[in-house]
Amino acid sequence: MKKDKTALPHISFETETRCNLQCRYCYNIWKMPGGEFPGEVTYRKAKKVLKKLYRRAKVDHFTFTGGEPLLFDRLAELVLFVRLKGSTVTLISNGNAGTEADFKMLIKLGVGLFEFPFHSIDPEIHDRMAGVEGAHEKSKATIDMVQRLGGRVVAVIVLTKHNIPTLKETLLRLKEMKVASIMLNRFNIGGAGIQWAEDLMPSLQELRDAFALVEKTIVEHKISLTSNVCTPICVLNPKDYPHIGFGHCSSDPKLKPITLDHHGNIRLCNHSPVYAGNIMENSFEEIFSNDYVKSWDEKEPEFCTGCALYADCFAGCRAAAEQMGRTIRGADPVLEMVGAERPVEYLI
Repeated sequence: MKKDKTALPHISFETETRCNLQCRYCYNIWKMPGGEFPGEVTYRKAKKVLKKLYRRAKVDHFTFTGGEPLLFDRLAELVLFVRLKGSTVTLISNGNAGTEADFKMLIKLGVGLFEFPFHSIDPEIHDRMAGVEGAHEKSKATIDMVQRLGGRVVAVIVLTKHNIPTLKETLLRLKEMKVASIMLNRFNIGGAGIQWAEDLMPSLQELRDAFALVEKTIVEHKISLTSNVCTPICVLNPKDYPHIGFGHCSSDPKLKPITLDHHGNIRLCNHSPVYAGNIMENSFEEIFSNDYVKSWDEKEPEFCTGCALYADCFAGCRAAAEQMGRTIRGADPVLEMVGAERPVEYLI
């Protein structure tokens, strides 16, 4: 009897491990201190893994990520394969790779959304964060080109202490550029960002003031904006910023930002360095029922004990805790880094 496929709302595939930038905030797990490079992705390996994925699962939405996926020579063929399987597609790129012909083909194949960085209206600030001079100019040119070709673009701002001073002007410039939406993600420690944490991480007050500024700006100028990095509510409370769409991690493993690599390894989040299983060897049902996956929801971190808000935020990004050498039961390192205090008014 044929087994039913696992229904997955979303999966991210690390299409390429190489990159042409040196972003200080990069969370790729192989860039963390002591991280092991997973090897270059070949078309043969990638296609084999994707075939196995679609034998095991029905995937609603598929995201191509990296590294820089546009450095992968046969990206269009993988996009075609995924589209023929019925998945909608997003491409996450640094905006510094790919030709007009590449983007024309990707749009023709049905890539529905492109995510490109635009960290500041000031090129020097963007380039400093990206680690390569000229990165801002290329990313802006790519955004303009993809939109001219009919592609839908989300501009991504990684919020650090460097780009907070130009934040309002950056939002207004992106509105002028007519991007579909803006994603504002606070710096989330991991990967290369571990060694740059002190350089990048804003203070708690700087974070809150920045989000207050964003709230005011997007209301006044009718800007669509989300913040997708899971953040403890005692750091940023969504009720204080009602027009910003905040994301929080689900306790259901099927609803997590599941990440797949070219070896078939599954991680619960692209930020997590821990393999939950391998689809070349195990079904998703087996992976989602193993002790590691179940441990995520067994007990709240000590910092969150007795907090009425825990069910809504689950201690922020637990994958970041894993990158910092803690377990999946650990609280988001941002709590300690910005000196957040337990919200006494919500203790039960």
